Amino acid sequence: MLMLAEQTQWTDGLKNGVYLTDDSKSKMLGFAKHGSSEFKMFKHPIRFDIRGRKFLELMRVPDEQEGRKVEGSKGAVYYVLDNKCTCPGFKYRGECKHV
Repeated sequence: MLMLAEQTQWTDGLKNGVYLTDDSKSKMLGFAKHGSSEFKMFKHPIRFDIRGRKFLELMRVPDEQEGRKVEGSKGAVYYVLDNKCTCPGFKYRGECKHV
């Protein structure tokens, strides 16, 4: 999975979010709204079109079979691989207690 932060400048003031996609960037697996640290994971992948939009690749997120699975203080599940974590603390500060 890839974690992508949208960088598109919208004319209507729409706020960009952070997306979890498959490696081909064609299916969205989860989404976090702008300013939120909680990802909504979808039961079934949603078709995702990146044409005409700009994204910053934050990190490659390990699949459940890869990396170390950790539980956050509020019960959320994160993955650690190659000294990178999928938690909000690492996403925004570049460091966390899980690494």
